[in-house]
Amino acid sequence: AKNILLQSANNDWVAETKLVGSRVPSQPENAGLVAYQDDNNFVKLMLRAVTKTSRQGRAPGVQAGTVDLVVEENGIAKSAASFNLRQEITGSNSLILKLEKNGGAYTAYYSLDGTKFEKLGTAKSFLKNIKVGLIACDGVIIQSMKNTFWFDPDTTKPATPFDVSFDYFHITNSGRK
Repeated sequence: AKNILLQSANNDWVAETKLVGSRVPSQPENAGLVAYQDDNNFVKLMLRAVTKTSRQGRAPGVQAGTVDLVVEENGIAKSAASFNLRQEITGSNSLILKLEKNGGAYTAYYSLDGTKFEKLGTAKSFLKNIKVGLIACDGVIIQSMKNTFWFDPDTTKPATPFDVSFDYFHITNSGRK
């Protein structure tokens, strides 16, 4: 990723950001929070495009996007939990992402109003020399997407770039528990 901002974070912590996109993400664009060891080992809580499959069919109109908790270990990525959004994260519709690290457990939350947070899920990963921060990238289509029998490989992107604005980034150190 060319657009990544990281800071050291080896204790337990809670990281939070508020973001909005210039348009709905297209395959495989994504943006959000990342707990990062290296390019092959990280945990990412992100807004990304809905994985298109021919079996689902294409609903009329734009698919708003997905909030996804992804763990990559030794270069193999897998989704630990995801939720398909009903509203686009553009204009005045922002998305707040919260990632909580407690030992080797990473718990993901999201909010569409800044008040009520929904728990997305928890993933385990024992990263070393952790840095946490913001990421916005073109991404890659992970193997689990390709392994979906009905995966639609059409990743034609809109002519306009997927720009993301982060309103803030907070990290609260909660120490070791």
